[in-house]
Amino acid sequence: IGTQFDVYRQGDKVSVSVVEGKVSVSNLQATTPQMLTARMQYTYGKEGQNLLVNNGDLTDIASWREGKIIFKGQRLDVVLEQLSRYHDVKLSADSAKLAALKVSGSFPTTNLNLALNTIAASLPVTINRLGTDRIALIASGKEN
Repeated sequence: IGTQFDVYRQGDKVSVSVVEGKVSVSNLQATTPQMLTARMQYTYGKEGQNLLVNNGDLTDIASWREGKIIFKGQRLDVVLEQLSRYHDVKLSADSAKLAALKVSGSFPTTNLNLALNTIAASLPVTINRLGTDRIALIASGKEN
């Protein structure tokens, strides 16, 4: 019994995902609330763009509750942004070409070194520590 849902804000977009139960969602642009049930996700943006996804695989979205985040073909810059949310460090890709590389995998939210080493082992990047609060991934010259 109960409702499990997740609200996530990224930039100008907000996503509401329902894992279990029902949630009513409304925003300033909507004339009527949107009723979400289990396995539904509603995303809306500042400019009024809305997207409703039915029967989505929401296990990835709620994975943070288990201490991990899951990516399926996400851009490296998005992955680094997500990892940064769990640590007091700014992560970045050194170039637009690196930022566009795709990442898939399950990464622990509590072990940044493991996450970065796993990415560096599978992509042509090297970890470059720029002090205690900044890390950049740079091109390594290896081809994966």
